[in-house]
Amino acid sequence: MPVLRFEPHLEVADQRAYTWLEAAPPGAVLELPIQGDEPANTLTFQYWTLEHGHPIVNGYSGYISPLFYILKDSSSPLYDLEQFGDLLRACRALGVHYVVVHESRFRQEGLGRATSVAIGRQTDQLQGVVPFGSTTVFWLVAPPDAVNASPPSLRAVSQSFFTATASHANADLDLAFDDNLETLWQSGRQQDGTEWIEMQFDRQRNLGLVQFDMGADVSVTDFPRRVRIESSDDGQEFRELYEGDVLTEFFRGLVEDADRTPIAIILPDNDTVTLRIRQTGQSSQWWSISELSVWEH
Repeated sequence: MPVLRFEPHLEVADQRAYTWLEAAPPGAVLELPIQGDEPANTLTFQYWTLEHGHPIVNGYSGYISPLFYILKDSSSPLYDLEQFGDLLRACRALGVHYVVVHESRFRQEGLGRATSVAIGRQTDQLQGVVPFGSTTVFWLVAPPDAVNASPPSLRAVSQSFFTATASHANADLDLAFDDNLETLWQSGRQQDGTEWIEMQFDRQRNLGLVQFDMGADVSVTDFPRRVRIESSDDGQEFRELYEGDVLTEFFRGLVEDADRTPIAIILPDNDTVTLRIRQTGQSSQWWSISELSVWEH
């Protein structure tokens, strides 16, 4: 069967980068830019794994992995230069040891250089920066030891024990508690940091876990960019239980259970009558939830 000849042309700088990777310790590689199933970059990056021998996040065989789908999307955290600290932590947690930035391959002028600068600022997450002309290999620090996802004694809190309200699309909030991944609660507007969901319980409960299930369709890109979870034992005074990004748990959910895509947030001990979940980030995407569940000790 006749096939088209593939010419994996590389600049000298790229060839030198792959020679360096060949001798580097084992670990997965993320190559940038990441642009989906087009052959100019993706197929070339796949081909050169034969040279350096490392697995890569990039890859296309007629199937695009959920993680690759998120990273190549126009709302990808790769396009939010202020979010690279969160992004690198999430990649490290999945076993990514190297990020290779090919500045000359970016379509948008200046974005390649800006990406290198943004990664270079994360000095606490880098154990080496190796430049090869317009290509740079960023060698990431190993991730901390994984924390157990959740204690085995946790049990789901039935919806009959709480009522919930939301800042946006309150009339549709029941869709987040209907045990159906095909239905969604959606904020209906771009994330601007003012979104919240509040849950009022029948009595004080020691909540150990909050989980957002994002589902598997296009709405998975509507994950909350940053989350703050607050607890009150009287409905008046609140204390913070969690504040930060969710990229690490989001990426882990994509890899381990792409049908459900769970984002699990472990909470410290608390006596909660009112739980307030705030979305505090910024994004052009809506905030969507297929299923929202809370678990208690």
